[in-house]
Amino acid sequence: MRIYAVITAIFPAFLISCSEKPTANLDYNVKLNCVVPDDPLSELIDSAKIIIDASDFETPIEISLGADSVSSGSMSIDLDIAFGMARRFSAFLKDADGRALFASHVISDVFESRLSTIDMTFNQTGFASGSSVIIFRDQFPWDSQALDSVLIEQGLTLGNGEAGYYVYPSSEMAVMVMRPGIDLVIISNDQPQEFYDNYAASQQRFELFVIEGGTLLWCACDMSWNYGSIAGSGLELPGSVEINYALAPTNIVTNGEFEILRGLPEIITGNYASQEFFTNLQYGAITYLTDADGASTLVGFGIGSGWVIISGQPLEYNYDRRQAFTIGELLPRLIRFLLGVRSGGFLSLLPGMGTHDREKRSDRDSTLFALEGTSRR
Repeated sequence: MRIYAVITAIFPAFLISCSEKPTANLDYNVKLNCVVPDDPLSELIDSAKIIIDASDFETPIEISLGADSVSSGSMSIDLDIAFGMARRFSAFLKDADGRALFASHVISDVFESRLSTIDMTFNQTGFASGSSVIIFRDQFPWDSQALDSVLIEQGLTLGNGEAGYYVYPSSEMAVMVMRPGIDLVIISNDQPQEFYDNYAASQQRFELFVIEGGTLLWCACDMSWNYGSIAGSGLELPGSVEINYALAPTNIVTNGEFEILRGLPEIITGNYASQEFFTNLQYGAITYLTDADGASTLVGFGIGSGWVIISGQPLEYNYDRRQAFTIGELLPRLIRFLLGVRSGGFLSLLPGMGTHDREKRSDRDSTLFALEGTSRR
């Protein structure tokens, strides 16, 4: 792969080299070996972005690279980085529209007197971005326990360490510790007004969590059974995304090669398939689903080293009715993707570290705990 470098941030002791082999007198102390994924979307790769950060860095290092589109292969990037503990390396492979199709995250020490070789293996962006799950929720959306059911089905246990999930009220948003790269944070659909008011007061904490490498699933259906209003709280969705209320009986799959969508029919139905669409999307945002008019209803985008997915689908309501509506399959797909679970595959306990995995329970051993939603009276 032919690579050229563009330095987008000036940082002391910084060098990027595109040499195939180290020189006799090394002028770099880190070699990143980036393995391009064997994935149909890799044909679209047009550029790469590398972010290096650490607790003792004043600002992150950001490197932009242009690359020929390839379907497989690897690239080697040589860097001179200030030595120290726990340097966080994040790499994103993008298409011509700036969409981060693939990502890799590795934490590694960098030494003063010897070369650190770091292998970066890529997955579609957002995959395996959390192992422990934090849910913020004041009330069950549409009286549904669907999210808990899906997490239990994937082998997680309520309040059980690194392979568990935790539910906190919105009153804890201001103080709860959220760990980038470990915690997948979920903002629940259909919450009362106090929930959205509390988020508005703490929204900068959530944005910082993402900037530092966290993943946030923001379920943005409001004005439902619990009556809360996002607009009424004055909160700003991540990335300054604007929310628009519009009931849509069908959603359209934009590209079936996205793993979240793979295997779904092109047109998916629900009651409703979506009740919000999103505008003011930043450059490089991925639209996974649209309504029949082409408006974005499920989007993903990066902020700093992290990833945000915003959903306009009533995920829990339709999951409880998944035998009737194909959109009901979206909730478990999102959760499996973000936890790094493939059919017959593995659930990563420390995503990005590449050292801790455990085998996922087989589907035949899983128990469904979803409760059928009840009508609002």
